[in-house]
Order: sequence, then structure tokens, then C-alpha cells
Amino acid sequence: MFENNPAFETIVYSNFEVLVKKYALYFSNLWRGCSSETPFLGIVYSSKEKTKHEKNIENFLNAIRKEAKKNGLSVGGQLRNHEKYSTAIKSFLKEGLNFKDGEIDILFSNNFLKVTAGFIEKARDFGPKISPQDIFQALRNVWTMNWIQYLLDLPV
Repeated sequence: MFENNPAFETIVYSNFEVLVKKYALYFSNLWRGCSSETPFLGIVYSSKEKTKHEKNIENFLNAIRKEAKKNGLSVGGQLRNHEKYSTAIKSFLKEGLNFKDGEIDILFSNNFLKVTAGFIEKARDFGPKISPQDIFQALRNVWTMNWIQYLLDLPV
């Protein structure tokens, strides 16, 4: 219908050109107005520290899994209701991963626990050989998504 219609092509091109110029100016000004200082992005861990933390996570998860098996509990199932494990997990998050008390409280709210437990179980069902480190890495991504939902006052 509009093919080979010079009037239409001129209008579309003209509007597009104006739009591109408008955005180029806007983002150029935004860029020039930004600070040239490198922002503080949080704690930076060396490779050695990262490896140490990963090993701590693996040991922690193995200990929890061993204890859960000994007590006949499933990780992510009844485990989330067991105070002994909750205390250990909270301590690990605070001391091992530098979580603040308020952040831990949110993570242990009912919705976050349900999402966490469900994700762990689905990850194990999906790939029983997925390492605890990989599940935890993916879980951190899930938590980030949940934090955004929480901050936007959306259901987790």
C-alpha cells in the first residue's frame, strides 16, 4: 500500500530523522552531565577471597544437606520451617555474605522462603547434577528479581 510512495517515505524518514536527532541530543547532554568519578560499587573481592567464599558456601550447603538427611527433612521442603536451620542460615548470610539484619528479615519472610524453596527444588528436579554453587548463583539472581518486586510493591 505504501510501497513506492515517495510522500510516505519522506514523512517516515523525516520523522525518524527528527526523532534520532532529539534522542542523540538528549543522551549526549545526559552523558556530559554525568560525573567522571568512578562510583563505589560495593566490596571488591579478590580471586582468593571469592574462592574462599565459594568453598564456605559449598561446605555450608553440604552440612545443611547432611543434617537434613539425618533428620529426614528435605532441603527447601520442611527445612524452611526448622528453627535450627533458620538460625544457621541467618548467621551464614550475615557473617559469610555481609547481609544486614533487615535484608535477612525480608529474605526470611514467607514469600521469599516459598520462592527460594521452590527454586531449589525445581533446580534439582531440572538437573540433579547441578552443583550447589551454581544453584546458589542462580538463586542470587532470583533474589535480585524478588528484591525488585519487593521494592516496586509487587507480589514476590
